[in-house]
Amino acid sequence: MEQVSTLFEPIALFFYVFGIIGLLILRYSPSLWFRALTVLILLGYFAFASPLGANLIVGAVEIREPDPPDCVSRKPRVVVILAGGITDSSAIRNQLARLKEESYRRLIDGITWAREINADRVLITGGSGRDNGGRSEASLMAQLAMQMGYPREKLLLDEVAMNTFSSSGTVSRMLGEMQVDTVWMVTSATHMRRARASYEKRGLTICAYPVNSKRVPIDMPYALVPQLSALSKSTDAYREVMGYIYYAMTERL
Repeated sequence: MEQVSTLFEPIALFFYVFGIIGLLILRYSPSLWFRALTVLILLGYFAFASPLGANLIVGAVEIREPDPPDCVSRKPRVVVILAGGITDSSAIRNQLARLKEESYRRLIDGITWAREINADRVLITGGSGRDNGGRSEASLMAQLAMQMGYPREKLLLDEVAMNTFSSSGTVSRMLGEMQVDTVWMVTSATHMRRARASYEKRGLTICAYPVNSKRVPIDMPYALVPQLSALSKSTDAYREVMGYIYYAMTERL
């Protein structure tokens, strides 16, 4: 029933209406350029809003698999977890509830991996949230880690970094003081490519441990119907591509 309901969501209904208008334009418009533009808009909308198209876009951006072949011999003993965002809403009473889903997923999977490899330290980086008098992402994620039973003495916090680039700087300095140059990096699969390149620019060797892949199994024919969740995933991937290009142009990679 849930799959059938996607056929009648507003984003799908808009596609149907626009598709009909597009067919009329292709049939009756005398302008070749206008017809070509209509086709491009329809294809672009389908690519970004359908689960099939979103899967292809996300798949091209994500790094989905960890790097154990490159890292078994190195055996890095430090796990770096990148925060995934925080809301600045003052209406939220419980501070932990301010963490966005990405932060939760990265933290939970990162701590689970740290336990599995018996890491010496877990370094959590993320300074957003302090500008309005609240607690930082890193602080809240550390609290969640301790509630999961992870020892406080194994946690290190970077509460200064406000983005991926500044995180690579503060974390590399902290690791330099520890004489560590190889670490496991835990972040979302879509973010991993840019984050790893930014950290490697600082001279670190990164063993990728991507989490929260946004690719989903394709269920035809519903994968051809535009859905809001698909548009959200492809938009996230698009932002990462734009972020990667910006970092490359500003020599941050």
